[in-house]
Amino acid sequence: IGGRLVQLQGLDGSKYAAGAAAQRVFTMTLHAIRGEIVDRNGTPLAYTSTAQDITADPLQIKNAAGAQATLSGHGSSVDLVRTYATKLAPLVGRSAETLMHILTGPGQYALVATALSPVVAQQITALGLAGIYTQPTTQRQYPGRTTAANIIGTVHADGAGAAGIESEYNDVLSGKDGSQTYSTDNMGNINPASSTVTDPARNGGTVRLTLDQSLQYTAQQYLDTAVRESGAKDAEMVVLDA
Repeated sequence: IGGRLVQLQGLDGSKYAAGAAAQRVFTMTLHAIRGEIVDRNGTPLAYTSTAQDITADPLQIKNAAGAQATLSGHGSSVDLVRTYATKLAPLVGRSAETLMHILTGPGQYALVATALSPVVAQQITALGLAGIYTQPTTQRQYPGRTTAANIIGTVHADGAGAAGIESEYNDVLSGKDGSQTYSTDNMGNINPASSTVTDPARNGGTVRLTLDQSLQYTAQQYLDTAVRESGAKDAEMVVLDA
């Protein structure tokens, strides 16, 4: 017994301590907000807004459906899933058939919709559907739409710059994610007695261009009209301060 105690506490102690910590200590990523791209007057050409992803726990939905079928004494679990899909379809912009396939999939996590507005997310929460959740995310917005779009560029699905200024100055715009480490109790709740270590996220910087959004919009409108009326393949315009 004494030899076993020496082995557990002296030789293997650090391994078991690390295993215990891994079960109760969690680290959450604090996402940095991507910086703005503005014109010469400070008018936003690209910015990041808050949004919500919609997720589902198929196992929880399956259990809820089975419980409802048992209580009602008729119908099947498929009926509840179909009800879920019918209610969600117009809000998330997907067909009921596609949603039924997602909601009955394997595992305990499924992505139902991404980057919905907080208003729509609240409408989904108000439905009170067991196993349907919202989680915060962000969405890149381009208020001028096509104005200077070829210059501003766009981002990938993960938020990294894909083209144009978004790509060229990605290091400036992206910022740096932070983290928050905390401990939980045996029920999975945050332990208030434990220390929480936070490394705050550093948001991206602002990139100011020499473009004037209003002038750019007007120039593009004239060019579009010229191409349409002349039948030309394309057109170019240069504005100079002579």
